[in-house]
Amino acid sequence: MIGVRDLNDIVPYMELLKQHDFVFHGEDVEGQLLFAMGDFEKDTRTHHIHVVKWNGAEWNNYINFRDYLNCHPDKAMLYDDCKKKLALQFPDDRRSYTAGKQELIECLLKEAQVWRAVLSGRGERWAPSKQNVFNGYGVTEETLELYSSMQDLNRSAIKYAADTIEVGMSLSDIKELLENYLLGNGTDSFWYWDVGAFVFAGDETALSVSGKDYKVADRVIRENDIITIDLSPQRNGIWGDYARTLNLDFLGNLGHSIEKNKNDRIYIEKGNRKRLSDVTMFTFEPHISIPDSRYGYKKEDIYYFANGKLMRL
Repeated sequence: MIGVRDLNDIVPYMELLKQHDFVFHGEDVEGQLLFAMGDFEKDTRTHHIHVVKWNGAEWNNYINFRDYLNCHPDKAMLYDDCKKKLALQFPDDRRSYTAGKQELIECLLKEAQVWRAVLSGRGERWAPSKQNVFNGYGVTEETLELYSSMQDLNRSAIKYAADTIEVGMSLSDIKELLENYLLGNGTDSFWYWDVGAFVFAGDETALSVSGKDYKVADRVIRENDIITIDLSPQRNGIWGDYARTLNLDFLGNLGHSIEKNKNDRIYIEKGNRKRLSDVTMFTFEPHISIPDSRYGYKKEDIYYFANGKLMRL
């Protein structure tokens, strides 16, 4: 994209662009000029230059859209998936491909405008940051901060629980207490089967259940009880995954990759040949129990590799 004070300011450069194989397509959209490079007989384009008025509506739309996707990788992936599906659906129909993106673009653009307005209201200014390389993947500092903030929220939730839980409270009370705390402090939903807090106590700490089968037990906390908590909040598609004092995992896995979709998780388990460095981030959650004990313990965090060194969020 090129910003000019007046669209006619590009005229002196049109011949130079033509010499570099850019073809002028006129005002393809009101308020902007388009130059493109590619094999036009096959309707294949490799480069686009959009010329718009600097700081005008189109300029701001492009900038907001770009910055919003850079700061929200889940939205960028959504847009990327949309384009890939449309490319497969309309390999020889550029008009249908372009029209198919429009609804999502308009939706994301509205979100980007709100996001920018919120930043402006706080007096903040977003700018691209350097990329950190985790397991070979480029991750912006903003993305790392988003995941770190979710883990910090989980830590504060556990501390809140430790300060609040009393003898006589039911497990359902504790579950509701923690989920309300998470929702009240920035969580917008729960990524694991819509459960924000899995809570066990006593001999239940040696149990392991899938989220879809979880039902909070009808029991109350007793003196010297062991209470086990596993949290799974998310905000704008960014997961938090954190557990303290949990169970021996009869399901046989010791952790999993951090994904956007829970069905895409890769588990650390017998038979899996994937390397930890094949994913961006992952949990490690060893489950420990003394043989024949009725009680278990678990500690879970999110990890990644940076410059060959194991790091914990």
